[in-house]
Amino acid sequence: MNLNRWFIFFGEARTRILIWYLILLGFFVSVTLPLIRQRLFAQVQARVQGELVEEMEEFKSIVVLGLKSADDDDRERLSRRNDVINWEAPKNIKD
Repeated sequence: MNLNRWFIFFGEARTRILIWYLILLGFFVSVTLPLIRQRLFAQVQARVQGELVEEMEEFKSIVVLGLKSADDDDRERLSRRNDVINWEAPKNIKD
């Protein structure tokens, strides 16, 4: 008797549509979340890699030219978030 009640409940069209809807929704969410995550990580990795290459090129140019020969463009390019770069030698170092 109790088993017959379950067959009647799951035999209705609305119940079957709802169950299939939930199954498909769960499937698509479980497929799309990892894909979106992977794509975002790839974009972030590419951006970070590009910025690192740019920073290394700036550093190499400073090493080649030396800190004393840096002009105003280099100072402006190297200043980040209103930080001031101290171009002078530390005071505790004796010449």
